[in-house]
Amino acid sequence: MLANKNFAGKTVWVTGASAGIGEAAARAFASLGAKVVLIARRVDRLIQIVGELTPLYPNKAIYLALDVTIGGEVEKGLKSLPEDFSTPDILVNNAGLARGLKTADDTTYEEANAVIDTNIKGVIHFTKFVLPIMKQRNSGHIFTLGSVAAIKPYAKGAVYCGSKAFIEAYNLSLREELVETRIRLSLISPGMVGGTQFSNVRLGSDEAAANVYQGITPLSPTDISDQIIFAASRPPHVNIALIECYPVHQASSTTLFRGDQI
Repeated sequence: MLANKNFAGKTVWVTGASAGIGEAAARAFASLGAKVVLIARRVDRLIQIVGELTPLYPNKAIYLALDVTIGGEVEKGLKSLPEDFSTPDILVNNAGLARGLKTADDTTYEEANAVIDTNIKGVIHFTKFVLPIMKQRNSGHIFTLGSVAAIKPYAKGAVYCGSKAFIEAYNLSLREELVETRIRLSLISPGMVGGTQFSNVRLGSDEAAANVYQGITPLSPTDISDQIIFAASRPPHVNIALIECYPVHQASSTTLFRGDQI
C-alpha cells in the first residue's frame, strides 16, 4: 500500500510554531492540503507566518497564541478554536527549550522550571487534551520532539537531558496504553539542528549560538519536518515509533567532527 502525502481534510495542531521545526512542519502540512493551527506565544511571528500561508493555501492556516506551560490556558484556548479546526487528526508536540549550559548546582530554579514547564508540562497538557478526541474517533497521530540528549546525556545539561528522557518514557508508556487503538505515536529525536532559536534562547546571544554550529553542517528544521511528514504519510497500519537523526558528522550528543561543512 502506497503512502498518502495528501493531507486534505486533516487538521494538524503544531506547538512552538512561531519558528524553527514547528514553523517548518506547519508550512509543510499546509502545502500538502491540511488545515493547520499554529500555536505559540509570539503573536507577531504567528501573524506573519499565517499571513504568508493564507495567499498560498486559503483557509488552511490559523494561529492560536497561548503559553503551553499553563494547563488552564491551553484548555481554554483549544476549546475556543473554530469548528473547522477544532478536531485534530495530528498533534505535533514541538514546543521546547533549554536555559543555560550550567552544572546542576549552578542552574537556577527559574531556569530549571522554565525547561520542565515547557518540555514536560507542555507535552502533557496538549496530549491530555487531544487523547479523548482521538480515542473517540479511534484515530490520530501524536508526534513529540525528543532529543538525542535523552540517549546520551551530557555535562551541564542535566535538566534539559532529563526533560527529554521523560518525554521518551512518556511516549513509551502511551504506546502501551494505546495499543488497542488506532492512534499512532512517533518520537522524533534529532541531533544538532541549526536554523532555530534553540541555541539563541539557551545561550542568550546570537554570537554564542553561532559558535555552536561552527565548522559543521547541522540538520535544518526542514530536515526534521520531512521526517514528520514521512511518518505521518505511512499507511494507517504502520507506526514509525522513533526516528533518531544526526548530522553526518555527529556521532552522539558530545561527539562531533568540525571542519568539513557540507
